[in-house]
Amino acid sequence: MREEEMVKMRKRCEEKERENEQMEKRCEEKDREIEKLKQEGKMREEEMEKTKEEHKRETEQIRGMSEEKERENEEMEDRYKEKERKAEEMKEEFRRKMEEMTQTCEEAEQKHRREVTELKDRQEERQGEIEDLRKKKEGQEEEISRLKEELGKLKKEKEESTAPVRNIVEMDLFMSGERSPGRSELLSQEEEDKRKDRDTRMQREEEELRAQHQAEQEERERGMREETRRREESLIKPLEEKIRDVEQQLKRERVQQRRRELEGELRRAREQRERLEREDERSRVEEQRERRRERGETERRDGGTQTALQTGGQRGCWEVAEWWCSSPGGSNRSHSRGSERTLRGSCRNCHRGSSRSSAGSFNRRRERWSREERGEEGPHQRIHTSSKEKK
Repeated sequence: MREEEMVKMRKRCEEKERENEQMEKRCEEKDREIEKLKQEGKMREEEMEKTKEEHKRETEQIRGMSEEKERENEEMEDRYKEKERKAEEMKEEFRRKMEEMTQTCEEAEQKHRREVTELKDRQEERQGEIEDLRKKKEGQEEEISRLKEELGKLKKEKEESTAPVRNIVEMDLFMSGERSPGRSELLSQEEEDKRKDRDTRMQREEEELRAQHQAEQEERERGMREETRRREESLIKPLEEKIRDVEQQLKRERVQQRRRELEGELRRAREQRERLEREDERSRVEEQRERRRERGETERRDGGTQTALQTGGQRGCWEVAEWWCSSPGGSNRSHSRGSERTLRGSCRNCHRGSSRSSAGSFNRRRERWSREERGEEGPHQRIHTSSKEKK
């Protein structure tokens, strides 16, 4: 009876060994898959490190660019404030100069008006003097004509009164040879010629004086007009130059304002482009995370599909473990059927592809890989080794 049980037990052990060999093959396949997953995990870690480094570099670059932009903005703002201050100073200077020029123009205009008034007064005085001289001359001419008339009358009366005596005297003189007849008529004719010459000379001198006065007046008026024109030009030309300078300054300010507006638009466009690039990078990172999450869910689902294939092998391992622990050589081992949880958690060959192991985190898998590298073995691996030695 004991032998039959032993034969049955051997058959069962042989069947379990065959199943264990199949399970070992499956475990080897799982090991290869795990190695592949390790490589993929390392590659992913390297990719993540590279991505982190790239993000760090991009962040540093963006931070540097933002700091540079801030410095440029501060410099632009300082330059803009300085230009505004200079523009205010120039406006104040221009306003002050305009006030000074306006005051100067008003003073020059008042002076010109005073000079014109003085010239007009002097001209009126000269006209009055000329009128007085003309009236005086007319009076003198009237007086001369009156005196001429009186002289003619007196001569006529004298001739009438002294005609016989004169004739006798003239005859005596003529006879004596002292005086020729017609001497008095010649003397009176000479006096008349002298008077006419004097009148002609006085008239000519008066005309010359009038012409000279008129020429002097015209020359004075021409000089005044020329002086007024020069003063107006000397006052208007600086004003025109100032107006041109102000127009050019305003044109430059408008050009600078337009350039600042274009620079602001360009800066806003660059900021918008950088923001869009950051959003694209963020969306790309989110897509990568989503793909990794979907890949992890797919791997977990694929790992769950392998659980049904390993259930029979696990049950067989527990039965072999119970037999091995109850055998004479394994009586000192504390591994029984009641330690299913220990077997399920520590066996790395039978439960590597189970849903519990696939659903575990990456840190636990890394711990199992480190234990494997250190050479640690679970109880099921020792069971498999003992079975091979017995066979």
